[in-house]
Amino acid sequence: MSALNVNSYEHPLNHLTGWMVISGKGDNHNIGNKIETGLNSFVGDYGLIKTVKVKDGFGFGLLKPEKPLPMTTWSFFDDDEKCCFIEGVFYDDYFSYRPVDGEDQNMAKIFLDKFCAIKTKAIEALNGSFCGFVYDYKNKQLITFIDRLGTKILFYSLDEDTIIVTTNLAAFRGLKRLTIDEYAAFQFLTIGFPIGERTLLSEVKIQLPRTMNIYKGAVKDTVYYWDIPERLKNISLKESVEMISQSIEDHVERIYNRTGQEMGLGISGGHDSRVILNALVYKNVPFRPVMWKDYNFNDVVVPRLCNSIEKQPLIAKDLPVSEIDELQREVFVYSDGYYLNSFGFPRIAKECCGKKIKYLMVGFTGDKISGSLTIPAPQYLKNVQQLAMTALDNQMETFSFETAQLLMRNIKKDIIKKTISEWEESFSMNNSRKYLTDIAILQGFANRNLKRIRFAIIPALRYSQIIYPYLDNKVLDSYFSLPVKFLNNQKAHCYACFYRVKELGKHQASGYPLSLKKEAFCLYGLYLLRLSKLKFNKLLPLFNFFGNKGEWSELHYKIYDEISRCPQFDSKFLKKIFEDNRIGRKELYKMHTLSRFHDFYVGGKNDYLPQRFI
Repeated sequence: MSALNVNSYEHPLNHLTGWMVISGKGDNHNIGNKIETGLNSFVGDYGLIKTVKVKDGFGFGLLKPEKPLPMTTWSFFDDDEKCCFIEGVFYDDYFSYRPVDGEDQNMAKIFLDKFCAIKTKAIEALNGSFCGFVYDYKNKQLITFIDRLGTKILFYSLDEDTIIVTTNLAAFRGLKRLTIDEYAAFQFLTIGFPIGERTLLSEVKIQLPRTMNIYKGAVKDTVYYWDIPERLKNISLKESVEMISQSIEDHVERIYNRTGQEMGLGISGGHDSRVILNALVYKNVPFRPVMWKDYNFNDVVVPRLCNSIEKQPLIAKDLPVSEIDELQREVFVYSDGYYLNSFGFPRIAKECCGKKIKYLMVGFTGDKISGSLTIPAPQYLKNVQQLAMTALDNQMETFSFETAQLLMRNIKKDIIKKTISEWEESFSMNNSRKYLTDIAILQGFANRNLKRIRFAIIPALRYSQIIYPYLDNKVLDSYFSLPVKFLNNQKAHCYACFYRVKELGKHQASGYPLSLKKEAFCLYGLYLLRLSKLKFNKLLPLFNFFGNKGEWSELHYKIYDEISRCPQFDSKFLKKIFEDNRIGRKELYKMHTLSRFHDFYVGGKNDYLPQRFI
């Protein structure tokens, strides 16, 4: 695969910053060759400016963007003792220093000095979407870190005493033979994502949000550099809502003071984007609402919201089949192969790009920070094990454990037991938390949030600079300072949607015929409705008359044919449940993603790459 030819693509695009480090076995020449091979294997819109530095058994490779996104910063520092690199989108000054857009000559040195002096507090002081590393030449110690929600991604492979860390999963295609992790694949088909540090590849792990990984020889230690603040007790609901609103308002005002330009707001009509909408209107920040057609209640609600604030929404146009196929390929590349059929955020980012809107605010997964509705009523549960199993019951996205076990070929017998054990362990890691709600949210960061955020943000970044208010330090602290009684079922979050702009509370924010104001008063009733609907939807596949008989299109048959050839699946069992209409479209798409992931990362096929990446 060759690097991108920037003149070969007619649509305006931006370039991302990509990097990797290798430490351990091999002389400098060998490590340098591995860095070159890894960088040459990157897929995506990365720049042609390549930097490789090798010294004392340590190598660093960087792909610099020729045309960086606004607010994007990268900085490198190297002396006789230590080496440091940091890159990201920073929402605040770093102590008294404002990061420079593009290549910053000072940021890495300033950060390194702070890190040597105050350790993890230096990382905690960073605000925004970031990642980086510090390497100590004398002690042969590598330290890597990423932001609090994992919007930046670091993959690592620890092989005997050789460490490889990179921001692009495809880099490993050129460096080692890859195999599918069958436990991760099983979890992907059932829960919806591999648990914890697992990726779909046995040889590669992913660094978790809010962590600092410390590598020395064949040993890796993980430290959480940010701990959630103590929850306040003696504040009212009104004070809680005001605290949320003011933190979001402060964020949008800070960003506008820095950019001075109109921004886009990806708006779905739900709670998360409405809190941001509320703040933008109140602070009189110039912005343009941007939506895409969902073909559900959102298509009606969003225009009503925009009408109430006297703004015309920008609607991402429906795309022809050829452009949809192109976006699907891009999403496949930028989300590390995980998604093929979800491309809402890249669509609205592309629309912003066409309208010369450089900045796009998005608000998805705010509910995860504000109470985690996917884990019902943790305040009524007794212990971590009960919480974990309740969450598991409600987060199963596609196949049951039993169906997935029959569907996958030659899997180990303990796969269900091991998955449940890993799931409970991901909750127990935060067992010291006083509140189960906190444990539920932190588990969401480590699992669902990490996977959701990256598939939405990264593919959209080539079109617009994505700004994510719920990642802001002050916003996160405001939510984690709320009393638990206002956090559960998103109580304060719901009121914050119309705290400043009362008109925004007149319109529904979910698929149920309730205005947001009425929803705020009867949150528990709405939660019961959602739970009932969830349970009902899980029962539907048990009855053949609710199947997909007669609904399969030519496209679906084509997808099925592709899946049936994948060595991960038992083709006979797959054929039976397909012909018996015991597979829904969601399950079909999930298997399709896994089969393409196998073909690309294990089989070495390039069929799923946009032509300009080949």
